[in-house]
Amino acid sequence: MTLDGKVQLVAADTTKTKSSLRTLPLVPFVKERLLVLKKEQENNRRLCGRSYHKQFAGYVCINEMGDLIKPHYVTEQFPKLLDANGLRRIRFHDLRHTLRKYFPRSYTPLQMQQTIIKLLEQWQKKQQRQNER
Repeated sequence: MTLDGKVQLVAADTTKTKSSLRTLPLVPFVKERLLVLKKEQENNRRLCGRSYHKQFAGYVCINEMGDLIKPHYVTEQFPKLLDANGLRRIRFHDLRHTLRKYFPRSYTPLQMQQTIIKLLEQWQKKQQRQNER
């Protein structure tokens, strides 16, 4: 959100519209990863003590100090991830084409496939709007 010419991050526990609310099956891999992440966050909270930011406790996308991971993080980090692994640079948005090609061959539930692709498309539109400013 832009306020007084500055971009402000707004954290909300609800969606703007009912159609934005998604319920997906929790596949075993994701469940396991979320449980590991929760333990890591608890450990970070203990290690950091009073320095740990508790404002976003219970959120999934927080860093080691408890701060929210900013929305532009993926955009900034994706090229670095590709470079670090010797992969050619592509836009994050281009992944949706790969997903459309390989999802039908995977065991990913159709509803999850559609939601992930839709979220990637929405994210790309948001990035384009931000770049136009």
